[in-house]
Amino acid sequence: SPLFSIQNMNNESSAACRDNAVAALSRMIMALPSHVPLAQVLPPLLQALPLQTDMTENETVYTCLLGLLQMNQPELLANSEHLKRVFLEATAETSKVAPEIQEKLKLAAESMGWA
Repeated sequence: SPLFSIQNMNNESSAACRDNAVAALSRMIMALPSHVPLAQVLPPLLQALPLQTDMTENETVYTCLLGLLQMNQPELLANSEHLKRVFLEATAETSKVAPEIQEKLKLAAESMGWA
């Protein structure tokens, strides 16, 4: 998807740009989810995770996903396999996601039967 495809993703500044775009989209979703075409933006957003360089944006991104999950957002649930991968990668031992966020993700994964 062209939404987050940036040429030369091996470049750290390009990866940071993509991370920031993911976080910006997450903020838009949290502010006005009914004004964002979730069916179109969630698949590329999930594919862009985990974040590569800007770990300060993890809280924003995962708060957004957890909020949509809590609302039983149909477009998110339709992408449950991608979401499962994202949550499992974010809670892996090698993850750069902060422990307090990991705990929230683990609880959500357990509630979904993924843990």
